[in-house]
Amino acid sequence: MSQRKGGSNSGNGNGAAPPDPAKASRARDKLLSAKPVTTIAERRNDNTARSGGDGSVGKDRTPLLNDETHPSVFGFEWHEDGLWRIPADANKTAFRVCSLFEVLALSRPETNDDWGILIRLRDRDKNEHEWIIPLRLLVAEAVEVRAKLAACGLRIGANEGAQRALREYLAAIDEGMPARVRTVPRTGWYRPTAGAPVFVLPGRTIGASAGEVVRLDLDQAPAIYRARGTLEEWKEELARRCIGNTRLVFAVSAAFAGPIIGLTQDQGGGFNFRGETSRGKTSCIDAAASVWGSPSETGPDSFTRNWRSTDNAMESTAMAHNDCILPLDELGQADPATLPETLYMLANGTGKARARASGGNRAGISWRTVVLSTSEDSAARMVEQVNRRMKGGQEVRLIDFGAEVPGRHGVFENLHDAANGGAFWHEVRNAVVSHYGTAGPAFAQWLVETIETSPDFVAQKVAPKVRDWLQSYVKAGSDGQVQRAARRFALMAVAGELATEANITGWPQGEAARAAATVFRTWTDERGGIGSRDDHHLFEAFRAFFVEHGQARFEKVLEAATPEAEAEGMDRERMMMRRVGWRWRQPLNEQEKQVLSEGAAEAAAIAKERGDTNGPKDIGPGLYRWAYALHPHAFQAEVAGPLGIDKRDALRRLGMAGLIEGRKESGEQRWEIKKRRIPGAGYPRVIVPTLQALNER
Repeated sequence: MSQRKGGSNSGNGNGAAPPDPAKASRARDKLLSAKPVTTIAERRNDNTARSGGDGSVGKDRTPLLNDETHPSVFGFEWHEDGLWRIPADANKTAFRVCSLFEVLALSRPETNDDWGILIRLRDRDKNEHEWIIPLRLLVAEAVEVRAKLAACGLRIGANEGAQRALREYLAAIDEGMPARVRTVPRTGWYRPTAGAPVFVLPGRTIGASAGEVVRLDLDQAPAIYRARGTLEEWKEELARRCIGNTRLVFAVSAAFAGPIIGLTQDQGGGFNFRGETSRGKTSCIDAAASVWGSPSETGPDSFTRNWRSTDNAMESTAMAHNDCILPLDELGQADPATLPETLYMLANGTGKARARASGGNRAGISWRTVVLSTSEDSAARMVEQVNRRMKGGQEVRLIDFGAEVPGRHGVFENLHDAANGGAFWHEVRNAVVSHYGTAGPAFAQWLVETIETSPDFVAQKVAPKVRDWLQSYVKAGSDGQVQRAARRFALMAVAGELATEANITGWPQGEAARAAATVFRTWTDERGGIGSRDDHHLFEAFRAFFVEHGQARFEKVLEAATPEAEAEGMDRERMMMRRVGWRWRQPLNEQEKQVLSEGAAEAAAIAKERGDTNGPKDIGPGLYRWAYALHPHAFQAEVAGPLGIDKRDALRRLGMAGLIEGRKESGEQRWEIKKRRIPGAGYPRVIVPTLQALNER
């Protein structure tokens, strides 16, 4: 015979232990002494009798509640111990539906198509919880509503009647609820049709929207906007240590730029602090994170997030950081195969389009944020690992630069009297884990108050500062990609300067602008100047093609039709694999001699500095070089195609840069020319690189 869990085979024969006579006797006495259940009418009469007939409530009864946060609904009464169901039949027993909660307002979004009820309750530890209950969830059994309320600490009757009564009460509330709130689906700026904009954070809205209350409405509000310490402590312990450290100043300035790009309506984007491990990169983005919340490695609610994420999770993360900063640590943990698309998504601020079950598309989610990232390698190098290549537009969306500065202290230039770089790192770390989450809301408060008094704040103050920075630090003739990136640098600089003006950072005037200029110069130097990045990739790939395949895949053209030459040509033909063009010896012209002479002189000077007496000599007479002719099909397949560039566009760029020969034919510039006769091929149209293309100088 099977045995009950935890029981035995002795006693009453059913597997359970025999009852305790003493315990059973106490339970019987308690039951016999209990007061009988009364009806609501009896309870009211009892209250009246106890109070002398004046309607006041006796000391052993919970008084009725009748205020704006406990709206009256027919068939229900609020008492201090919760919500009670009052049956229409006076002979039926009233019962408690749930513990106490407050009804604050009815809610609706800008589209007025998703109404809800804003409630507030306290759990058993007196912690407050607020939730906007969507009215659409009350149509059926409202299981999800009851589960959420119970999770927040509301005590709901276990019987089916109490659960059904709770849904009935909530569904009938709007009959007498005049209060209204406007809900928004993301943090950051909200611009009402009338009045000044307000800045919305979880549990807090900075500013007044024409008398209307604005609240954040998310299924799970982000808990990352936490605060510890005071603004003055943050300023003294962290912001002061940033002075003289360009990477720290730039990172913290970027943290203040989130609300600024929300006002200017600029597109989002980011910066990647690249460098070796344990050199202080994470300290930079943690310093930025401390403006709004806690740094990395402080628990699941850290404001610093990680690149290791799915697309859907990254969308939610980005929306939670809307109009703020999104610090993402360890770019190396991202998937290289999808990294270019992720960068586009974060910068463009839109998630994937998703279909409704009933047809059509759901309302898309959107955001605008500044991404700060760290890595040991660039995004471009990571993508190359999966045989892909970053385009110039993708690289500009996440601007990559070397985080380390000259010296022996990683990303730090000014140690502020610390013994060494490691000691200074510990000081910064202690500062960000002890003081955070105060500077960002304070800056948003300053912006809201400034805009209330100066509605043209962006046009009159932000725009001129951005223009001045660009004129000071961006060279004329810069490529469009450089100008686009430079504007983002300028916005970071202006944000830092405005935070200083608001008395939040305590930095000297111009500190943020100079730091942004230093990082901008580092970036332009590393990318090879102010030209197009796509052009840079094309020119590099074009030169590398001849270096890699110059002798192996370009067939040598023989000048004399001798038996020996023909024999050599037959051997060459048998050995040539996957031919892409031809090559021949060509005497140097005067211009080419000058180019090579300059290169030889430079190399000789370098050799002389090293004490090498056998360095290069001057270019003598009668020298020649190898000339190449690349077939257009091979150029498209192996040079332009992998870069995603059209052949005609690629040839135009190479020609305008002086890297290939061109000719005018019938008034049209041609870059595929008939250079010479090729034995066995006639006069094919080919692409002929100039000496400049073959010479690394």
